[in-house]
Amino acid sequence: MVKSSKSELIKIIQSEYHKKLKDLEAKLALKHKELDQVERDITHESKKTEHTNISKLKGKKAELNVTINQLKKEIRKMNKEKKKKIRAL
Repeated sequence: MVKSSKSELIKIIQSEYHKKLKDLEAKLALKHKELDQVERDITHESKKTEHTNISKLKGKKAELNVTINQLKKEIRKMNKEKKKKIRAL
């Protein structure tokens, strides 16, 4: 009985982890798409003679990179928490 409840708890922990992971991965994928678009816009603007929007685009690119790094850190943190919970059982 103890083993079955322990395995059920592990399954619950893993299912919660996978739900959160799906959400974070979806956000991460969107941010990567935005980053790709901004990079394309930067290359397009750099071909023009007037470079009016490049600084704005580079600022947006930096913001997206920060957001992506934060999401990656959050995923790593969740993974560590999951492992700690499973070890505690």
